[in-house]
Amino acid sequence: NILTGIYVNYAIIYLLFNYIILTTYIIWELEYMAQYKISVITLSFDNQEFTEKFVQSIRRNTTLDYELIIVDNGSHTDTQQWVKKVSDNSIIFNSNRGFAKGFNAGLSIAKGEYILMANNDTEFPRDWDILLTENFSHHNKLGLVSPAYTSGSEQIALRQVAGKNQKI
Repeated sequence: NILTGIYVNYAIIYLLFNYIILTTYIIWELEYMAQYKISVITLSFDNQEFTEKFVQSIRRNTTLDYELIIVDNGSHTDTQQWVKKVSDNSIIFNSNRGFAKGFNAGLSIAKGEYILMANNDTEFPRDWDILLTENFSHHNKLGLVSPAYTSGSEQIALRQVAGKNQKI
């Protein structure tokens, strides 16, 4: 009878312990699970005209649910204010922290299932997001996708299907 009481107490402790662990896990999952399909991250260091075209092409040509993160690397105040206004989330540095630190800062606040890091002079074609992310569902061992978009020798090559380039 004393043994039965001890087993009951251990069972209750065991159930409480598992409840706490499960509750903590659920809260963690809700906090950290992807809130967007894609987090789009770019850096800004003045050159606002490039970033404006970047933002316009993202806003116009992105179909999936996304967040736009702009990390400003010490631009003038007017550019920094513009970045805060047009981005979904921004980080403003007072000085240029460089390419790697800038993107790492953007990664630290990203909430997307997929992450896109792109230079601010990039412009995106229609359905770029679907074409890029569908690769992950077609190839289960895939961990990284890089778009093919080049503008060398004054002809822009745009790859819309793997292995097939389109000149525009």
